[in-house]
Amino acid sequence: MKNLSFDSFSVISVAVVLTVPGLAVAVFGGLSLGLTAVTMLAAIAMFGASVVLALSLYRIDGLPRAAALLMVAFVAVLPEFSSDTYYAWMGVSPLSADFGGLSLSAITGSSFYLIGVGLPALYLVNRLRTGGTRLELHSSQGIELLLLLMVVFYGFLVYVKGYVWPLDTPVLLLLFGVLAWKGFQQYRSAQVRLRPFQRRADPIHAVPSSPPGVMPLLVLYATAVVYLAVPTFADGMYALGLGASGGASGFTYLQDLMPILTKAPLVAVMAMMVWNGRIALATSILVLTVVALWTLVLGVLPFAPLIGGALYGSPEVLTLGEHQRLEVLVAMSQALLAVILLSRLSLTGRSAAALLVTFCAHRMLMYLYPQGGNALVPGLMAGIYVGLAAVVVAWDRARIGSLVGSVVGTGRLAGHDSDGEAVKPSEADGTTPLGYSPPRPTSD
Repeated sequence: MKNLSFDSFSVISVAVVLTVPGLAVAVFGGLSLGLTAVTMLAAIAMFGASVVLALSLYRIDGLPRAAALLMVAFVAVLPEFSSDTYYAWMGVSPLSADFGGLSLSAITGSSFYLIGVGLPALYLVNRLRTGGTRLELHSSQGIELLLLLMVVFYGFLVYVKGYVWPLDTPVLLLLFGVLAWKGFQQYRSAQVRLRPFQRRADPIHAVPSSPPGVMPLLVLYATAVVYLAVPTFADGMYALGLGASGGASGFTYLQDLMPILTKAPLVAVMAMMVWNGRIALATSILVLTVVALWTLVLGVLPFAPLIGGALYGSPEVLTLGEHQRLEVLVAMSQALLAVILLSRLSLTGRSAAALLVTFCAHRMLMYLYPQGGNALVPGLMAGIYVGLAAVVVAWDRARIGSLVGSVVGTGRLAGHDSDGEAVKPSEADGTTPLGYSPPRPTSD
């Protein structure tokens, strides 16, 4: 099977065109088009901007790999940051107090999607590509999982407290900072550079004719589109009745729509990376994005009602409603299960199926019981996730020790180079990790 390759600049050009109508509506208004049309154009603009962000950063050459991964994680959470801060900011206004109940919808929804759909998708692509029964991670990725586990524990604390305030910010940013520092330390020692995506081995290859400096400008443009289109989309959803916070339905709609618009392009790109043998890069981006959601975004979120409330004469703490607290509980429980399943630095078919089935069951139940299930469904799903994690740990008690050992150890998986990428059997003494079949080079 041949590696996938395509002209990413052409795809980015199409995505930029998709953003133009929604950007025009967000800047100049478009009430004459109708509320539904305006909301749809804003949604399409968000999708196009997400495609640009998912592709363009990978074309920036010369950065250390750790720096590039952290930049990708930061940019990947821009839509969630824009959406949830907007709802938290507007929630302190007397004219739009209901908006406050919709904050955290984007963070929780994207976290659900990345773990419940993203990880199984990467496993499936690897299975179709190689026939292997496991999705193998690199030994250096243990620190990413351990940091995610720490974020999970702090997320449980947020659920218990029921609020997030500025004193939480240093702790959350410190967790992300530790991940950044550890990443730089790991890859600086190996002096690994992020290689340009090339036609021979990568899904996205550089186009020599693209002018220098175009990609950073496109990233800035896509960022501006997200910040301008999200308020238009949020207002439209609320006006259409899909964002009413009187029950779980509005929150649920936003939880599902935001990941489809903003995370589906990222998952598609990561899937192509796995197809071309870059498993470590794809899984690192996924885990780092989840960590960034619950550290960078959640850490900055309390300042929205604090500053916005000060403008109205009453600074407020970001207090979570009962449904918001339960959704945080479910998200942390799902992330806990994911860390436990990945603790041996591999994902099996059963583990991928468990994540996908529980995700689908959760989303289906939220629509079947939009009102009466406000507390029942999240509580049930949190119990299922934690219960499954407990069963896995009881069955294999050495999992957590294995994860910690991968962090303090210095070895590397057979079949991978110091960059965490797959190599030919001849470069790994004829061995490859379980389930890995190295891709064959293709001729240009």
